[in-house]
Amino acid sequence: MKQIQTVLLATATLLAGNTFTGDALALAQAAATQSTPESGDLIMDLTPAEATKQAGFSVKVPKYLPEGNYYPTLSYKRSASQVVISYHGNAGNPFFLRIHPGEAAKERGELKEVSFAKGKAYMGKQPDKYDKMNVFIWEEEKGLVYELASGLSADELKKIAESVDVWDPAVIEWPEVKGQAETTQELTREEAEQKFGSSFKVPTLLPLGATLSYGYTKGKESSSVDIFNETPGNAAAFLSIVISKESLEERKKSVMQPKTIKPVKIGTSEGISFHTPGSSYRNPDLTHFNGLLWEDKGITYMMTSDMTVEQMITVAEWFR
Repeated sequence: MKQIQTVLLATATLLAGNTFTGDALALAQAAATQSTPESGDLIMDLTPAEATKQAGFSVKVPKYLPEGNYYPTLSYKRSASQVVISYHGNAGNPFFLRIHPGEAAKERGELKEVSFAKGKAYMGKQPDKYDKMNVFIWEEEKGLVYELASGLSADELKKIAESVDVWDPAVIEWPEVKGQAETTQELTREEAEQKFGSSFKVPTLLPLGATLSYGYTKGKESSSVDIFNETPGNAAAFLSIVISKESLEERKKSVMQPKTIKPVKIGTSEGISFHTPGSSYRNPDLTHFNGLLWEDKGITYMMTSDMTVEQMITVAEWFR
């Protein structure tokens, strides 16, 4: 789970069934706070076969992926009966596939009806739901809606949709994970500390317009507190902080682009900066997010943001 912690942020909006506007990664967890999931409602790190078992309907996945070394992560939200697969790559736009019971015609809104290899579909944009993303919606089987959303071209989404099929591990590789993780959201700081089993520090100096929200993720081998800015947008920065009890060296293994690691000083603590794949509507020229990782009194802090490393260090030095 820890190797894809940042990427997992991009599933929560779609799982919440809410508007997906602003930064693709930033609003992922922000919109999730609009629902009130029960403990263990969100199950992450699933394979398509595990998701099929959890959901009770067939979870199919694309065989075709655009160029960019895309990495899939799959989550299931029990209360909404929704599966979301997030695909992020080292280059190019991320894309998201949401699967849920329903009727495609009722999901179309202002989308244009089109024909493709599997029959009828709806394509275009839904600004109230997916902001500037292109959208492609169809029923893979009657009563089961598949929704693709991405900054990728409509033609690319069509290719992806046409390739969706039953998962065959021999044909479609899936990342190995160390066990399913369950997330509890909408916590106060005190509730998060209680679940975590100890106190932790939080930033007291925040980017303009930022408001912190807390969650707790428990896997079979590790757990973490997840803090994020729940009000990102055109003016506010994307900000995610993952707090764990793993050592600094162990957490360094979760950096997706290890060649970008550089040593930094955060107050009196030694730490590292790094890059992680990501894209932003707030900054269309962004090619990656910056990351900071440091340890303080046995607790490790991993911050990811579209701020500069210098700005992030300033925020990190104001953790109290």
